[in-house]
Amino acid sequence: MEFILCISEGTTPRRILLTHGSYTLGTASDVEIGLDDPDIEPRHARLEIQEAAIRLIDCASESGVFLNGRQVRGSVSLKSGDLLRLGDSVEMTIQGNQSVPLHSSHHVEGSKPKIPKLFFQIVAAGLAGIFCAGCGWWVMNHWALPRPPSQVLAIPLESNEPSVVESLPSVAEPAEPVNPIRTTNPEATATEIRKALRQISNDPAPAFVSPEVQADITSRIERFRRDSRASGLVAGLQADLSFQRYVREQNLEPRLVAWLLAAEGVSAEPGTIVRETQRVCAQLRPFKERLGVETTDSVLLLLAVYRVETISGNGKQLAGRIERAVESPMDQRTIWYLRKVGVIGDDVVSFIHDILAIGVVGSRV
Repeated sequence: MEFILCISEGTTPRRILLTHGSYTLGTASDVEIGLDDPDIEPRHARLEIQEAAIRLIDCASESGVFLNGRQVRGSVSLKSGDLLRLGDSVEMTIQGNQSVPLHSSHHVEGSKPKIPKLFFQIVAAGLAGIFCAGCGWWVMNHWALPRPPSQVLAIPLESNEPSVVESLPSVAEPAEPVNPIRTTNPEATATEIRKALRQISNDPAPAFVSPEVQADITSRIERFRRDSRASGLVAGLQADLSFQRYVREQNLEPRLVAWLLAAEGVSAEPGTIVRETQRVCAQLRPFKERLGVETTDSVLLLLAVYRVETISGNGKQLAGRIERAVESPMDQRTIWYLRKVGVIGDDVVSFIHDILAIGVVGSRV
């Protein structure tokens, strides 16, 4: 039996014939069914067809896979008429197609064409040749010796001395800004911000971000995208397995700690990163135990309490006030309400906006 996948993506719907075997859906260039949406991952989900059965498999995506409105955990069997959704905006339906003869190979009508691997190898070899020639010219004209490769910190779990992992990318001086972000499209930017919020909380439906807040975060995204120090620090820490293991042992989210360190302008020196990571974890952990991270609003309140504690030492008083407001309306338990009534200042909100902007940049590293 064959199936037809009807995709509603953007303004042009697509109908794709599925015959047999496996079809990966995502934004990567080598998947069988290509999608173009900022909320979709390179390999977001997979469809597998065996005889008359079809299954949907979630490839551990951040924004999720949904079947008839319910999130898929692992894999699930599909039937004709099922409604699928990938992320926040890509919807599709499955239809049976018994009248079409089987094909001996995969045929995907309307999907992105595959580019042979040989093409990428040729391009990579050409770029490598140009790069080597440029380096040779620079050395001959400036009589400069090449510097040793940069090193990235690995947080030790038992020792107080920093260790070094040479195989990871440079934290201190990346050659170019990491991760170009499309910020000209307000809807795409809003999706990026929601994705960053989901990555630092357990909330499947992130808090609403007003157009004014979104515009301010967007301007900061552009600034941090061009800031090789901040983007390089985030890229290095997100690739550092020892850092991630250490932070998780403190019952904290590694991405939140990495983004916070970058927002504070922490130096990329190994000893400094070790010391500052331990300090941040020690300050965040007790506040997280009091406030939780079940919603994005609670995570933003956690960051506000941390910032107030860092600046004035009054974080414990603010955390107590937030705890006592548990019976208050939901809109009074947000950083926006606390700023409105003068409990926290614009500097605290600005710091949180910096963290979210760095998160948008770091989420695509």
